Amino acid sequence: MQKLLIAGFIAIMIFLYGCAGEGETPAPTGCSADTNCQSWQSCQNGTCAPKAGFCGADANCAVSQQCNTTTHLCYMKAGFCTQVSDCDVRWQTCTTEGVCMPLSGYCASEADCRAEIEVCDPETNRCSLLPGRCENDYDCNSWEGCDIAQKVCIPFEDRCNDDVDCVSWQECNAPTHFCKPRSGFCVSAGDCPTWQTCNRETNRCITGPGYCGHDSDCNTWQYCDTARAHQCKVKPGYCDATANCNSWEVCYTSTHRCVPKAGQCNVNADCEQGEACNMNTHNCES
Repeated sequence: MQKLLIAGFIAIMIFLYGCAGEGETPAPTGCSADTNCQSWQSCQNGTCAPKAGFCGADANCAVSQQCNTTTHLCYMKAGFCTQVSDCDVRWQTCTTEGVCMPLSGYCASEADCRAEIEVCDPETNRCSLLPGRCENDYDCNSWEGCDIAQKVCIPFEDRCNDDVDCVSWQECNAPTHFCKPRSGFCVSAGDCPTWQTCNRETNRCITGPGYCGHDSDCNTWQYCDTARAHQCKVKPGYCDATANCNSWEVCYTSTHRCVPKAGQCNVNADCEQGEACNMNTHNCES
């Protein structure tokens, strides 16, 4: 009975491990015929092993290949080849060393491009110039020229990409890429407000003749009308001419004050002794 049980156990083990059905994970074990192995195996020296052209693991394939554990066929690893069709034929070729390499003018990475001036475009697999780099003027923007020695795009005179491309009193106009005067600076009077002119030595806008920027630009009896025309106006109670005074007054030019005409008044003190000022008529009356 014991011998019978041992024989049955051995039979079950052979069935489970030696004759596994197709699609199950292979487990090489003892065999006496190919029928004891899976379809991609043969019985070799009492062991199930891959048939020629098949594999159970990467070790059964060439160095440049790996095993597909579903089909049990070896296929080329990415980047390796035996013929051009193993590569991406749009931009690669197969070398004699069995490696897929970029065709002339194409790239797989930045290492295939010129250092510092090119980058590999992953969509086209072509080397393209980095922004701001160039080989001729046509690689640059319309406001730039190419420094062939440095392979760098440089803005033309008075053109710019940033404020640093302009002189100290200018800034870069981003939409036009022209240098323009900063606020308060100028190239001509047209860069200044209407009440200013351009000092070409300092490139600063300064107050023009007949105008003012603040009260100190005016006489002591005047103020600067900055809210309107930036012109000097007479302060209240002062005058430039009699026209600035009331009808019963004249402008006293030494003080630029309006004073009553003879016989007229603003207060009693403006009249002779014994007279009083009629505040309605501004006449001195007895």
